[in-house]
Amino acid sequence: MRIVNAMFGKGLGGIEQAFVDYCQALSEKGHDVHVFIHPEASCSTMTNQLQLPVWEISNKGQWDFIAAWKLHRKLKKIKPDLVIAHGSRSISLLRMAGAKTMLVGVCHNYWFKHIIKCHAIISITDNIREKLIQQGYPSKQIFSVPNMIRENKKKSTIIQKKPANKKIVIGAMGRFSNVKGFDVFIRALSIIQQHSIEFKAVLGGAGTDESNLRQLASELKLDNSLTFYGWVENKEDFFKQCDIFCVPSRRESFGIVLLEAFLHNIPVVVTDCEGPCEIVSDGYDALLAPKEDPQKLAIAIERLLTNKELATQLANAAYKTVVEKYTMPVVAETLSNVVLDIASQLK
Repeated sequence: MRIVNAMFGKGLGGIEQAFVDYCQALSEKGHDVHVFIHPEASCSTMTNQLQLPVWEISNKGQWDFIAAWKLHRKLKKIKPDLVIAHGSRSISLLRMAGAKTMLVGVCHNYWFKHIIKCHAIISITDNIREKLIQQGYPSKQIFSVPNMIRENKKKSTIIQKKPANKKIVIGAMGRFSNVKGFDVFIRALSIIQQHSIEFKAVLGGAGTDESNLRQLASELKLDNSLTFYGWVENKEDFFKQCDIFCVPSRRESFGIVLLEAFLHNIPVVVTDCEGPCEIVSDGYDALLAPKEDPQKLAIAIERLLTNKELATQLANAAYKTVVEKYTMPVVAETLSNVVLDIASQLK
């Protein structure tokens, strides 16, 4: 089947990673995939490596009529069976370009204004699917497909023992915005430090809240315990440093970083947001803590700091979870079946 996969964002976050994964997964399942991106897309290096036809469409926003006209011409030339759109801008532009009857929106979050205008929706969680149904979108046109992750074939399922004289490293990573809850993480670290438990912490990322987070860490006297790593270019190197990983989000529609930690055999503490709650089994493959509660987050982290047997058990179960449910070969099969199902409805 010939499929256009479109995303016009310039950044590099969860949505962009999922977009690239769709390109690869659908191509590997034998579909003829054409990639539509912005000329300044940060993910262009990754899409180019896939050796698929890539079409760069410059645009100034979701109401750019010239861009829509260019898209219309491209679609007439390619003649796709299905058009998949990631993000509000791509949905709006592709609708203007005449792709209404074959447009499938991938719902990555809880902003439904534009996506409910698509012919069908792929939801990354069951929770988002239920919210869409509550908004009145037909249930038979919503398909649940989780985000996926590339498996590192060389990865061991055994945690390496840390030398006795080395401090345990607690890691967290993401965009520095209020929704990610890194202020809660920093307050939890302060509580652990007050309990005279030795540790090191590393916080990777960048964003608008960085100065506030640095100031908070300094006020809580964490200068010698917490390192601000900067934007993480090489996630493999970052995860190698971590003995425990924390996802302290206030809201998380899915949480690819959670899967990445699982894949690296790192025991995880994650807050009870919508997306992670669908991935995690509390006490089996991770520990859940209430969001917005640094005290409870600190208690969960301390359980892993003081109980190596529990940490090992969680990490190995987490690796099993991600390999069996979220690696690309597994999710690609589901995704391919879904797009074939949607295409059959169009006939």
